[in-house]
Amino acid sequence: MDIERRAPAIPSDGRASYYDQPVLKPPDWGPQVIGYLWAGGIGAGSFITSSLAMLRGGNDDRAIAKLGYALSAAAMGASAPLLISHLGRPDRFHHMLRMWKPSSPMNAGVWGMTAMSGIAFSAAGLAAIEADAPLTALGLLGAPVALFVGTYTGVLLGHSSIPLWAKSSLLPALFGCSALATGAAAVAFFAEIFGTGSRKARKRVAAAERVASIAEGIALAAWLRETGEFAKPLREPPLKDVFEKGVVGAGIALPLSLPGSQRRSGPWDILKPLLVLAGGLALRYVLVEGGRRQSRDPEAYLKFTSTPPET
Repeated sequence: MDIERRAPAIPSDGRASYYDQPVLKPPDWGPQVIGYLWAGGIGAGSFITSSLAMLRGGNDDRAIAKLGYALSAAAMGASAPLLISHLGRPDRFHHMLRMWKPSSPMNAGVWGMTAMSGIAFSAAGLAAIEADAPLTALGLLGAPVALFVGTYTGVLLGHSSIPLWAKSSLLPALFGCSALATGAAAVAFFAEIFGTGSRKARKRVAAAERVASIAEGIALAAWLRETGEFAKPLREPPLKDVFEKGVVGAGIALPLSLPGSQRRSGPWDILKPLLVLAGGLALRYVLVEGGRRQSRDPEAYLKFTSTPPET
């Protein structure tokens, strides 16, 4: 029997992989991880949005803030089971809480998720009993935790050896801006659906979402620039259309270009936050799936590890 032999793949630096075999083991990340990243970002972003609304102090702003805290609790309540489901055994999550290891992004993330879940549910409880003073204080104390939860996933991915995730130090900033945008979008959407607060108060939330979306677009452009050629999985099928049309087009550009209703709520005020939420989900999908695909590319890894660090 004739066996076809292939020469090792030799990248430009002369280093070779073993007969085109992947150097890295592809991460076993599926829909649970993507959902966990998306829900966690919404939970963190809606908490920060609510804390800012609570600080403003008006009755309408406080009403929207209380809705946002309930959304934060719901999102965090969904995020933790998705992570535990991915781990396969619930005791693995529990075992991470038996030690405190800030140098480990996974360990720090589990602690952050646990703390954020407790804070979000406490805030939702205080909102339900109209305890405004303690709620304002909890919002201030919990905002840094929410900011950590919104950004640490970028740190977690950046500690891998996959070039798409590890090349740029701006990935945490991208995740953080996306968390703020999707969190504000969730609050804006449900405030419009339920008619919570005044029209002016809802417009302030929409404005916060717009600022966060602009920041996300800037962070995305800067991250792509730093990642350079290692962002190749996002520029090729099958992820190219999802990235360009879903993340950039529908998730950022289109919501920023659509007009907003001035006096009365209109269909755009419901459509825009939905597009931002869908774009946030698409962003996490292409990043996770792009990293999985790139882990099977030995040339990308060898080229990444042979590239001297920038000074």
